[in-house]
Amino acid sequence: MNKAASTGGTAIAFDRAGEGRPVVFMSGSLDRAENVRLAALLTPRFTVPKYYRRGHGDSGDVQPRAIEREVEDLKAVIDEAGGSASVFGSSGNGIFALEAAACGLAARILKLAEATRVLAAGYLVGGRRRDG
Repeated sequence: MNKAASTGGTAIAFDRAGEGRPVVFMSGSLDRAENVRLAALLTPRFTVPKYYRRGHGDSGDVQPRAIEREVEDLKAVIDEAGGSASVFGSSGNGIFALEAAACGLAARILKLAEATRVLAAGYLVGGRRRDG
């Protein structure tokens, strides 16, 4: 188990497997067991860090919780992976991947799994709310 230090001192726990360019897996809220087979398929060609979100598993839970904190946590894991990475956001974590991209984080959005959940969450675009 590795730890990345997020802004504000929150320790973000992650596993790392494989060799090559990093593809950070943002798994769902409960655990990193999601997408295990997909991650295993990538490890011969990519480094795959999979992490617990703030307040889950072995990661810390420094308050306050906010989307900005989630983006900072992702940045901490990307920094540990070498400073840039592709990002796989599954479930509602696609929202955090979108936010990271909007903030200019050194990440490419590789895949937004269950994109309907991202759309269903609603977004402000140009000052107007966009619902899925």
